[in-house]
Formats: sequence, structure tokens, C-alpha cells
Amino acid sequence: MPTRFDLFKSVNENFERYQDGLKKNPDQWKELKNHYDHFLKSHMLHVKAEERAFKASQRVGQCQVMKFELEQEGEQEPASKQE
Repeated sequence: MPTRFDLFKSVNENFERYQDGLKKNPDQWKELKNHYDHFLKSHMLHVKAEERAFKASQRVGQCQVMKFELEQEGEQEPASKQE
């Protein structure tokens, strides 16, 4: 399992390679950066969609609980009126 230091070192090495590559072949690296930016945007849209779906499912669950509670209260009221 990589440690935080290993990950940090890896990120630094990749960044240095990116800087060197950018100096040597700027067009290729710009294209790569565009692909990465596109991936990052689509990934964030996917994450946001998952968050919205989760929140919606929570609201649906809350509505079902409230409906169940109301049904329980509705069943109890007629019984108390008959007594």
C-alpha cells in the first residue's frame, strides 16, 4: 500500500515529466491536457449526478416513512373513535 509520501513523490515526478514534455513537444502535451480536462469534467458530472440520485433516494425514503406514519395514525384514529 503506497504511503502519502509515495503518492506525493509520484505526483511530483509526473509533474516534472509533464513540464519537460511541454517544453519538448507542446502540442502533444496540450492535447493530453485537453483529454485530461475532459475526463475530469465528465467524472465530476458523474459524481454530481450520483450525489443528486442519492439525495433523491433519501427524499423518497423519507416520504415513504411519512406515508407509513400517516397510514398508521389513520388506522389508529378510527379505532379510538369507536371506543
